[in-house]
Amino acid sequence: MRNPRPPAVRTDPPAPRVHPYGSAPPGPRDLPGPYGPVPAGRRGTDAPPGRAAAEPGTARRAPGRARRTGAPEPDHPPGNRPVLAAAIPAPSPQNGTNPGEAALARSGPARHTRRMSPTAQQWTPTHGEPYRPVAHRPERMPAGRTLESAAQLRERMGQRRTVRAFSTDPVPEQAVRDAIACAATAPSGAHQQPWTFVLVKDPEVRRQIRAAAEQEEQLSYEGRLGDEWLAALRPLGTDAVKAHLTDAPALIVVFQQRYWLGEDGSRRKHYYVDESVGIAVGMLLTALHLSGLAALVHTPSPMRFLAHVLGRPENEKAFAVVPVGYPADDCEVPDLVRKTLEQVLVEV
Repeated sequence: MRNPRPPAVRTDPPAPRVHPYGSAPPGPRDLPGPYGPVPAGRRGTDAPPGRAAAEPGTARRAPGRARRTGAPEPDHPPGNRPVLAAAIPAPSPQNGTNPGEAALARSGPARHTRRMSPTAQQWTPTHGEPYRPVAHRPERMPAGRTLESAAQLRERMGQRRTVRAFSTDPVPEQAVRDAIACAATAPSGAHQQPWTFVLVKDPEVRRQIRAAAEQEEQLSYEGRLGDEWLAALRPLGTDAVKAHLTDAPALIVVFQQRYWLGEDGSRRKHYYVDESVGIAVGMLLTALHLSGLAALVHTPSPMRFLAHVLGRPENEKAFAVVPVGYPADDCEVPDLVRKTLEQVLVEV
């Protein structure tokens, strides 16, 4: 039997990891300043309370990644992150300045430093409980009324348009809350309801979100999106300027809960998260439109800055930003044609 080849011993240091878009911005715990101080027990061999320190040189598992056995271990104790004075990317290597900081400076000094609510009211999932059926016998609508209602709904929804030019006039806040309540009735995988809706009304917070979003969008429109994607966007007339984030009187930032996080740090897996939250956002847009309000689904990429600006817990990931308001007096929308019913329906 041939002797196995001994493993090669690496003597040279590993090459630095190359980010696909150039210099990767450091993570929130690697930055001083606007991202806040590094919490105790985050670096070196210091460990959070209740956990032994890792041995030197031991690689640490990525946050949220489960072990092969047992539940995933929290990357840091549960709770909220501090709301940042600004959510901005890393300094530019050319001149050492930060474009995001410059954008914030042009729009005025940042003053928002208060801590926002880390979670909504605590909810415990019905995990492992026995099936308890209840009667469901809604009143059946007469066929004629069903046809009439469906036709009216189709006509009203056919008038819905995505709006990017908003009036700064205020909207009835309770109407927005009711629309969110409608969205929260959406079906979800295993009824885990993996969503959080953050209603942002504070002009300063909306300004911070716009500054960070425009920085990311500028990089995207300068080439990160690619020619094919830019060509698809051209008929919509969009660009890196996102005035709707500050003009609209309210923003609904939708977060998906990748897993349930208990107050004691325990976790429960959520299922079909993307599908569940996507359905909820569709119901949100429908409810807003039927309430006489205009909306837009904005998905800046990447969206990690939203969790930092809004102080969300570790299990939440930004899904979409939905500005809400009335169309501006000079609002224009692209001349688009929707597919007909015959082009989207197949009957078997």
